[in-house]
Amino acid sequence: METIKKIAYVDIETTGPSFSEGDRMIQIAAIIIENGQIIGEHSMLINPEREIPTHIQNLTGIKQEEVDKAPTFGKVANLWLNRLQDCLFVAHNLAFDLPFIEKSFEASHLTFDCKYALDSEWIARIMLPSATGFNLTELAQNLGIEFHNAHDAKMDALVTARILSDLAQAFYQLPGDASAKLVDLSRFLKHNEQYFFENPGEFILIDNTLRISQASQIETKQEDPLAKWILNQFQLNERVIVKANRAPLPLDTKRNLVHQITEPTVFVTNDVEYYQHHLPHCLSLKNKNEFLSRAALNWLIDHLHHLNLNQNELLQLLGVYQWSFVTQSGLLDELNSDIAINQIFEKHVPSHFMWHDDAYYQRYLKILTQTPYLLVNHQQIYKLKGLLNSAILKTGHYQLFIDDLGAFVYQLYAFNRLEIPLSQHFIELQNYYDSIMQMDELPETLKSLTEPMLSALKQINGLLISLLDEFKKEFTSFSKVQVQRYLVCEQELNQYLINQLTTIKQQLEQLRALSNEFHLDFQQYLEIILKGINSLLKVSLNNGDILIKSVQFNHNFFHLVLEYNDLQSDLGVTTILDAFNKVLILDQDYLETKQNVFGNNNLFESLKKINVPDIYYQKKLIKIPFGYLIDAENAIEMNDFEAMSYFQEKAAKAQVAFLKDNLEQCQQKIMIISPNRATVEYTYNLLSHDGTFKPYQLLAEGVTGSGRKVIRNFNDNDLSIMIISRHKIELEQLPTYDFIFDIFIHTLPFTSQNHPLSKKIKQFKGWSNNQLFDYYLIARMLGDFSQTLSLLNDFYPDSQIYLFDERIYTKYYSSQVREYFERWINFEIMD
Repeated sequence: METIKKIAYVDIETTGPSFSEGDRMIQIAAIIIENGQIIGEHSMLINPEREIPTHIQNLTGIKQEEVDKAPTFGKVANLWLNRLQDCLFVAHNLAFDLPFIEKSFEASHLTFDCKYALDSEWIARIMLPSATGFNLTELAQNLGIEFHNAHDAKMDALVTARILSDLAQAFYQLPGDASAKLVDLSRFLKHNEQYFFENPGEFILIDNTLRISQASQIETKQEDPLAKWILNQFQLNERVIVKANRAPLPLDTKRNLVHQITEPTVFVTNDVEYYQHHLPHCLSLKNKNEFLSRAALNWLIDHLHHLNLNQNELLQLLGVYQWSFVTQSGLLDELNSDIAINQIFEKHVPSHFMWHDDAYYQRYLKILTQTPYLLVNHQQIYKLKGLLNSAILKTGHYQLFIDDLGAFVYQLYAFNRLEIPLSQHFIELQNYYDSIMQMDELPETLKSLTEPMLSALKQINGLLISLLDEFKKEFTSFSKVQVQRYLVCEQELNQYLINQLTTIKQQLEQLRALSNEFHLDFQQYLEIILKGINSLLKVSLNNGDILIKSVQFNHNFFHLVLEYNDLQSDLGVTTILDAFNKVLILDQDYLETKQNVFGNNNLFESLKKINVPDIYYQKKLIKIPFGYLIDAENAIEMNDFEAMSYFQEKAAKAQVAFLKDNLEQCQQKIMIISPNRATVEYTYNLLSHDGTFKPYQLLAEGVTGSGRKVIRNFNDNDLSIMIISRHKIELEQLPTYDFIFDIFIHTLPFTSQNHPLSKKIKQFKGWSNNQLFDYYLIARMLGDFSQTLSLLNDFYPDSQIYLFDERIYTKYYSSQVREYFERWINFEIMD
């Protein structure tokens, strides 16, 4: 690629995303750079000759009356053609800006011949994979760049130039072999990003505009009387359970309590992310697969020329490769949460290469023996037990703090899981077969492999087709978002599966016997898949308990996995408590309900139980639009949507009807919390097809962006409705918004009786469906709903909450549910 004298950093603002549907530019800006100097700063408002949507005016600050006075693009097209011609065209999200500009020139009867272009977002994904996000605001924050006027085209272009300048300087800091490899690998990208890596000096700005200092922020904790009271009880008793007998303890109280603990402590908590950022000298308990496998990375880099990676996978790979030269820990959670490098490894790298090199993990274990504070997720409790048994962790130096006894008890019973990724094994075997067939001259030693390998491929493919057909029978509807489905093998299907696996096993064993002179990695691959099949056949022949898991998207199923599950108990995990002299446990009020299923009341006799005094509680108000729920079926025409229950469908329609009638009384921003992704999509469709909500920015998890993205973008418009699943609310670190909004909770969070865990518990306890519902599903709902309400109350105490579920009053269990919640919640019926 020839040397380019000028670089044009370009940004546009438009009335919407689609030129073909009539959207047009309302602002265009370009920052022209030559030899590290800004030689031109150009910005112009453009008359789109159409109305600017309200949310775009709010987002950009550009008003209709301003563009009405501006020139149309056709009148200034020649001017902009001269400015941008013969420049390297740089934009953040090139796939939007460049085609939109090209179509604008074409509509003005001009041709914009853009020879070279690159996407600054792609460069950022490679050079800064640890960024919290990759829009301009997030990148500027990560790099300490001043950025106040987002969505002003000129400021966006200037910040883009500043970002690439910083990333170019970071590129110079890489070792020579790393930078040379990035230059080579970047040629696989579809734009001209390789030019950045070949000529980083051309992107470095000489001036320091927009630079700000990165001042460290020290969080100060206010006095918390409840946290102080709990700590005092711990000091007096040393082995104690503090029971929140009226409501879950506030999140801030638990966090303030941790800040007041000064002795070496093992913290068992699901709030690990917060403690990592705010507790000095702490270390969280990690598994081997949470560290980068350098062997898998190097294998993928070495074989990249022969693999068919898509552009997103390639960006992730290049970013992780660059990061591998700067990381000290090798921990994958340093990377942006959207980077799924292990999934790429699993898709393309032979299984036995995955953890061949675990140097990062071994280094971590050495540091673990010296840490004063160890953070353990509740789901890792068995890992903690293993550390105690192996004496890696010396408990005499630690006290134990468990922040949720119910979550701890839940881990006393867990799935014993065995998985066979059948689709992945088929792809790997197909790759081996293809590599043999592509040889110019096939050695005699390999000719004998082709027939049994092809036979095994046909057998596995036939099984995949049959199982996917079973999914199509069971799940006839579809979704535009990915939905994970479980198919429980009944007797007939289970026997068919066993027969097919037995045949496949025989074919693979024949293949193994013939492949002694083939590649060692193929031998190891066969051993792995045969070991999995043998284990699955062994357990399935005993009790026939197999699940089939697949992912559905637009009628299609893929990524099929065979999964064996068995509910096992290990009450010995409570020996963890006996290993510590000082133990503090917080009981979040639903221990008894979980012990009905998972444990008994004698497990914690050695600990003193103390109730939190009533003086520390305040009641929360939840409104129930009861009248809208009764008439909901007539509010909007019924649509058949297989993934939703009657109550979820009814709640979605009630929300739309309620909103239409009460827009003036509601806040300008509304958060709708749905039970699952399918209901998110359904609710979004109801709102987007109703003209009443046209002025609103609609944000929906999995429809308009990821959960993290819609949570982040909730700020952008004065009128906005965010629809997000309850699960995502609990997984994501909720932001503290500087505005008040209303919260619509879709329905009570009941788990289906057909959920695999529900079925296992029913079988384990020998219950009927009614017993399962009364003794487990209601109890689980109480706990899940308590957790959701507690989170919302902690983060958004001033928001009004509406619950769209009349079952709080109309079912035989309603009085039980209200009695449970009315200790800390006032329910108010709205007619």
